[in-house]
Amino acid sequence: MTSGEQQAVSSSSGRGMPGIAVTDAATINTQLGVEALPNGFVSLPVYTFVEKSVEDDVGFGGCHVCDVTVTQRRNSNSNYIDYWWVADFVRDPIAESLGIPTVEIDAMPAFPDVYDRTDVYVTHEFEGIPYPDTFDNNTCLEMRSMQKIELVYMFTRDTRRLAFSRMLSKPMA
Repeated sequence: MTSGEQQAVSSSSGRGMPGIAVTDAATINTQLGVEALPNGFVSLPVYTFVEKSVEDDVGFGGCHVCDVTVTQRRNSNSNYIDYWWVADFVRDPIAESLGIPTVEIDAMPAFPDVYDRTDVYVTHEFEGIPYPDTFDNNTCLEMRSMQKIELVYMFTRDTRRLAFSRMLSKPMA
């Protein structure tokens, strides 16, 4: 409450909280006992079932079909065979920016492994976490296009529709 509201409630004028006069309150309380509420009203707890994670609505793991498909397709390098050159193109700049040893990033066996590192860079850039900028305009564009490639090829047409219809089924504030 604001100080003005507090003053109005506690004032002697009774404007905010008029006094209540109950005559013979002790006798009434004795007669009612534990059933002091009208008609035997009892407040029952309302149990809610809140998911412990957001996977139910916004994660691919919330749907078994999407989860299985995404896992299989994401770990299948054959889906990305036409785009490996993009991952190879951004390996050195991303390793230098994130401070990853070149040997480590060169040993990454799958397109999504390299993509995950570019995603770290993009999210940190969005959050204002400074990294050394080792990208020219072309490598920066290719790094950003890895997200499009990843999000398109990890789904089939049906699982993409299913996953995103689940995400959009409830408005999020």
